[in-house]
Amino acid sequence: MVGKKHVTHVVEITSDLKIRCEHCTESVGGRPALSDSINHYLATHAYQLLHVGQETAVDFEGNAWQRTVAVMGR
Repeated sequence: MVGKKHVTHVVEITSDLKIRCEHCTESVGGRPALSDSINHYLATHAYQLLHVGQETAVDFEGNAWQRTVAVMGR
């Protein structure tokens, strides 16, 4: 639960992958401005920001890299 609202749907966007918004045709995620994608979900679709943090991922060759992950819910 976030505040007094109950979260029933969660989305995750990352700084390393550009995808389409679940609710419209807007491209979200990727670089350079992950914050624009977060603001899109907050302002346009009334989501709440649940978490922003770093995550370590591994590519197909086993090399590690860092990415930023944002989790939002409504």
